Amino acid sequence: MSLPMISVVTRYVTIQFLRRFLFILLGFVALVQLFDVLSNADDIVSKFGAGLWPLLRYILYRLPATAALAMPFAVLIGALLTLLALAQSNEIMALKSTGMSFYRVMLGFLPIGILIALAHFVVTDQIAPRSLRALALFEQANNQARPGGAQQVMSQAVWIRDRDMMIRADRVVRDGSLLWDVEIIRRDTRGIMIERRFAKRAQYSQRKWILSEVNVLKLQGESRDISTVDNQVWDTTLRPADFANQAVPPSEFTAGDLRQLTASAGVGSRPVSVYATWLQKRYALPIVCLLMILLAAPVSAVTLRSGGTGLRMAIGVGLGFLYFVADGLSTAMGETGALAPFLAAWAPAVIFASIGGSVLLRVESV
Repeated sequence: MSLPMISVVTRYVTIQFLRRFLFILLGFVALVQLFDVLSNADDIVSKFGAGLWPLLRYILYRLPATAALAMPFAVLIGALLTLLALAQSNEIMALKSTGMSFYRVMLGFLPIGILIALAHFVVTDQIAPRSLRALALFEQANNQARPGGAQQVMSQAVWIRDRDMMIRADRVVRDGSLLWDVEIIRRDTRGIMIERRFAKRAQYSQRKWILSEVNVLKLQGESRDISTVDNQVWDTTLRPADFANQAVPPSEFTAGDLRQLTASAGVGSRPVSVYATWLQKRYALPIVCLLMILLAAPVSAVTLRSGGTGLRMAIGVGLGFLYFVADGLSTAMGETGALAPFLAAWAPAVIFASIGGSVLLRVESV
């Protein structure tokens, strides 16, 4: 098989697949967004305000997360439809008659599959987290602007570390600029506590933190020094975003945030196993779209003689559904510490890739 022929087949397969993928992705995203707006219409009005502009902003902020969710499904169904169309029109058989193996046909999906996988990673890891945080800040701003509106508060306590200090805040405003019931513990190089401060409130203003109603306990050997201060400047490198990041779900973190939280063992609003598992899932993310193509390939080929189009589609979609169920269960086990984070993130992909690969080998050998 000559290189020009392989190049032609790759371009043809790419065009056929990309057309179906984009159509399915746009349709799925539009459908999910429509259901989201219809089911949450009252909440959208109460949280973001009435009118067309708040609704459009809500849809725009939610769009990246919806697209990230839909892309693997769109890849699977797009690959299935493309391969089924090639099989029904006997194009796969014609290519095989020229000496091209089914492996070569599948390699035609590789360039566009890699591009979609990279796009999926960027949308999921960079764009969607920032968009969801912007949506939360939009809700916060609208809530504060209303008469009698209160600031949105995260009720979960947050732990965070800064140099020799350990900080705990019982309540955090969504943007992280205001903290309540703040405990600041300083330790020496041996890890022994030398100072404890408890502030009723900490507010970030003009690029500095101001502590209010501060009780200070200083320890030096056997001596203790207790004092009370109305207001005090807090010398720290932490910024509001550092506290806001601690209070959001792991899905709203970037890989960089997750690496930092994983490295700071014992710091955060969740166990370190949660952050470590999601970090490994981000590393494994580019594999998902390529795996969907692999799951579609053997199903489309092996059932060519023995089943109808509907049956082949059902099997392909079923394999994809089983993968996401297995991935969800594995992630839950990784978050609880029952499974190592690396295994929790990579095991489902390796197992289903082995299934798809073994069937593909069997198809090609027949």
